[in-house]
Amino acid sequence: MDMHHIRYFVALCDTLNFTRAAQRCNVTQPALSRAIRQLEGEVGGMLVRRERNLTHITDLGRLLEPQLRQTLMDADAAKALAARFLSLEAAEVALGVMYTIGPQPLLPTLTAFQSNYPGARVAIMAGSAEQLSHLLEAGLIDLAIMPRPEAASERLRSLTLYRERFCIACSANHPLASQTAVAPRALAGEAYLLRTGCAYSTRLPDLLREQGVELKISHASECDDWIKTMAAAGLGLCLVPEFALLPHGLLAKPLTELELFRDVGLLTIEGRRFSPVVSLLLRALERYAPDRIATLSHGAVEANPVSI
Repeated sequence: MDMHHIRYFVALCDTLNFTRAAQRCNVTQPALSRAIRQLEGEVGGMLVRRERNLTHITDLGRLLEPQLRQTLMDADAAKALAARFLSLEAAEVALGVMYTIGPQPLLPTLTAFQSNYPGARVAIMAGSAEQLSHLLEAGLIDLAIMPRPEAASERLRSLTLYRERFCIACSANHPLASQTAVAPRALAGEAYLLRTGCAYSTRLPDLLREQGVELKISHASECDDWIKTMAAAGLGLCLVPEFALLPHGLLAKPLTELELFRDVGLLTIEGRRFSPVVSLLLRALERYAPDRIATLSHGAVEANPVSI
């Protein structure tokens, strides 16, 4: 059914007058009469009866009126919602962020975005790189912030946002807590808390062994919160990204002579069309990237960089 025809019929039900209904709908009376006849042809029966200057709604018209009126209301509501979405008053971005990535580097961009588009909402979903890659390809999230997976789909487009070092984290009461940076030899014999879900954490003992330094793996878990909390309690050292959220009492110290790092990227699907609000956030992050790669470091430490 043509929505204009439905609108004309509802106006006629309200006014019971072809002239006033035509004026309300801003059309000529002959055009409204033709539309009513076409609607009657579609439903297969008479909706309106005209007797000289009187207009009556037939039994079929009264039967269909509530449903047609609701159809018109639903269509108007859908148009209003679309207008709000396109004007960013009710628009949402589904942003996936790998659970090991801290918010600090992205806060300036997200703050500026909220200030410029207060009606927009950014829904942040945390997950592993594998989970976020799947959600991104399935269209369940719009953008993802994480290192590009090694076995990434060719459809994934990646833009490096910043480079992030990995640090040794220790309790505030640990002897290393007073040091600005930690040399590998200072880790000899230390208890090590292994984050099994992190390739960087699992490779560190091998890299140190190559330099003649042995760590003692005392605990292992894929749960980052457990590992960081145990390290804060003094049960051992762990490896954390430099911008990770740390519990109270846990301090992060950069390594000297050996620097582990990862490139954190903005991932999208090549060729995918985005809504206006997603496009705006995407452009804001893309503008952020070139200036931030070299400036996020907390200070240069002489090291041999290793990308894992």
